[in-house]
Amino acid sequence: MYRVLIKLYFAIATILLSCNQAKYDRIESLIINDTFLKIVDTFAYSYTVLRPPPPPYDSPFKRQEIVNEIHLTIYHKLINIYEWDKDIHSVLISENMETINKKEFLTLFESSKKDTSSVLLNIKEIKDVGKFVPSITDDRSFMKKSGFFGHIRFSRVINNDHIGLMVVSIQDNIKSGVEKLVLLEKKNKQWVILKEIEMTIW
Repeated sequence: MYRVLIKLYFAIATILLSCNQAKYDRIESLIINDTFLKIVDTFAYSYTVLRPPPPPYDSPFKRQEIVNEIHLTIYHKLINIYEWDKDIHSVLISENMETINKKEFLTLFESSKKDTSSVLLNIKEIKDVGKFVPSITDDRSFMKKSGFFGHIRFSRVINNDHIGLMVVSIQDNIKSGVEKLVLLEKKNKQWVILKEIEMTIW
């Protein structure tokens, strides 16, 4: 009888932990949905690549036709944000942010080192995509793929239901890309971007 009770206890605990994790994972997907168009930007509406070079070198990439669909791939997992631990600390400490409380974001980042392993992204939750047509992929390194404009990778989203932060990598279909830290805030039940800070450009 004792063994049965122990097994029952662990079964219930496992179910509760799984439910809590699923709820948190859904929150992360909803945060990405709220901010997707701002994060990805709409470069590809006017250009033939997702990350065009800056002016005056962008003229060859100017789009001549009206576009209705822009295909891109999204990595199928939300990556452990602590893969960028040192970069995020460095950016939050050194970046000039006059209207943003850096200490609040640093505290959130440093106090959230619990279960931040990579998890599957529920792409069905990302609906507010404009003209972009996202496809899921398990190719993290990403090679040139016919018919696609670029590739995106999202980290896990650390949040306390008031502020949050995540890392996003955006790469075009050739080799150019950017990795940026995104600082978030929840306003009127919707997540908005306070600041995007470029960490790496290639």
